[in-house]
This record gives sequence, C-alpha cells and structure tokens, in this order.
Amino acid sequence: MKKLTIRLITLLAMAGSVFAQGTLWFANSGTSRVTFQETGARVPGSNGIHVIVYVAPDGQTNEAVFVPATSSLLVGVTGGLPNPGLYESPVLQPVAIAAPGSVVMVQVRAFEIAYGANYEQAVAAPPMNGRRTYAGKSVVARYTLGGGILGGPAKVGDVVGPMTVSVVHSNPFFAINNIVLAEGTNGVVQAVFTVTRFGDSNGTATVDFATANGTALAGSDYVATNGTLSFGNGETTKSIAVDVTADAAQEPDEVFYVNLSNAVNAEVGNAQGSCLVTEVRVTGLRVDTVVSFNTVLNHSYAVEKSSDSITWTVVSGAANVPGTGGIVSIVDAGSGCQAVMLYRARLLTP
Repeated sequence: MKKLTIRLITLLAMAGSVFAQGTLWFANSGTSRVTFQETGARVPGSNGIHVIVYVAPDGQTNEAVFVPATSSLLVGVTGGLPNPGLYESPVLQPVAIAAPGSVVMVQVRAFEIAYGANYEQAVAAPPMNGRRTYAGKSVVARYTLGGGILGGPAKVGDVVGPMTVSVVHSNPFFAINNIVLAEGTNGVVQAVFTVTRFGDSNGTATVDFATANGTALAGSDYVATNGTLSFGNGETTKSIAVDVTADAAQEPDEVFYVNLSNAVNAEVGNAQGSCLVTEVRVTGLRVDTVVSFNTVLNHSYAVEKSSDSITWTVVSGAANVPGTGGIVSIVDAGSGCQAVMLYRARLLTP
C-alpha cells in the first residue's frame, strides 16, 4: 500500500490587492512537492491527486472548524511546461472569509478526486477497486493574508515552507487476492489465498471468510471451509488454505471463491477472491528431424526423404531452399515418430 507524502506547501501572503478579500500565493515547486512516501516518487498528474487550501480564524487549531479557501487544484508531474493549476504552477487564491492583512490559520488537504469533490467526501467514500483514497493533511500554519496580483507583488507576513505531510488511507481495510491453481492428477492440493490488512495495522482486527461455489463445486471439486482470521497488533497478512480434490476424468477449467465479511476494527475492501482451477494436460507430442547441409550462395536445393532409397519425396517446405554459402538446416516436422527415413539434399539446376 502506498502512502502519499505532500512536499508542497509554500503559501505566501500578498499585498497590493486588486481583490476585495485576502489572497494566498499557492506554490508547489522546488523542494516542495507531492510524493509517494514509500518510494519518494513524484505523483503523476494522471493519479488525480487534488489539493484544497483550508483556512480558519487566527489561533484556531480545531480542524473541524477549517473551511475550503480555494478551489480544487490538480497536482502532479506534467510532461512539459507547467500549466495553470498543475504541478509547480503558483496560483493566486482569494480567501473569501478574510480581508487583506488578516491573520489566518492554514491547512492543506490532499485527496483523490475520483473518491469525492473534497477531502471530507473522499475519506468517507467506500473502497473502490479494492482500496480507499489516498488522502492526507498538512500541519496547521499561521499566515498573514495579502491582496496582490499574480506576478510578484511584495509579501506581507512570514513565508512558511516547504512543509512535509504524510498521508495514508483513511481507514484500514481487508482485501483478498485471486489465484490460479494446477489440479493434481491424484491426491489433494491446497489453494492458498492471502488476506491483507491495508492502512493502519495498529491494534487487533478480525474478518470472517467462507468458500462459495462457482463452476467448481464443494464436495466434488474442493472442500468447503469457513472461519475467522484474527490479526494481532502490527500483523498485515493471513492465509486461507482450501483443499482442492483431483478429478479422475478430464474437466475444463473451473473456479470457486472465498468471500470476506463481518470485519471488526477495519472494513472490507476487496471482498471476494477467486481460485481458477486448471488441469495441465499434454495434448500432443511431436518429434522432428533436423537436416543440415552445406550450400553455395545464390543456388537452390531440394531436400528429399525415402524409406527404401529408391522412391524419394520432397520434405514439406523444402522444395526450393536458397543457399547461403554456409550450413542450412530444415526441419521435417513429426518425422521422428515415423519409420526410419533416409535424407538427401539435391542441388537444383537453373
């Protein structure tokens, strides 16, 4: 699971206003950037990570009081020059709740726009495609608002930044994987599923599991099972083993499932894992004969075979073999499964 680190926020208060309300200079550049915490890689714009600047009255530290002061801005690495609102593009943002010169408390929140129009909606959204949103918040900082215009007016107040912010999925959740299993020709093999707890792994959590039929049926193709997985403090993975029984007769590929439910101290993200049971069967066997012979450049050859050295037939595909000036090889497909054959190469006359 990736965590997202926001290294972005230099917010400069501006003066010389052409706006009635105070403004913030939003810059996401230089050492301030949006990165995935585990890898340090910069977040590409295609990930749909957005940021919104939130503000509250001076001295306020209760995050519930903060309200959006800017519109949602897409951040990420762009392929060419920065575009407005994209990575490394400073944007002058009006702050509707305060006038120029006001001191406000500021926090920046990041989230995936696919999960919601703002941070609150995104973190409350259910898992999609087996996971929750990437989301997180900066520390709270204090700024004096300016007015200013885009393009270099003097600042008012302190310049704070860059700030580093670690963000994680909003709630821990469980996900189960899909597997493919080769059925044995006799006896029993085990299908082993992995259940992963993503997000915060502090404390204990549990989740129930149970097998379910697909085209593979309990009792004839696999042994039904169910139970509860218990995760201790810091534990992130558990296994579920299901016995798969061999079939005497050949069968097409079949599938059965393991479903997760009733999570405690976490949620269920990807609730169903599948096991595709396949039979690896040899459907054919062929032994070829390779015939190699020397050649002259710009001359052609025929390769022939005979079982009695009297009657000769041309090997398939070898009626007109161009010479290279070196050794040439042709293949008589499947001939190794026939009676003993004699081979010859014959120079074709122009």
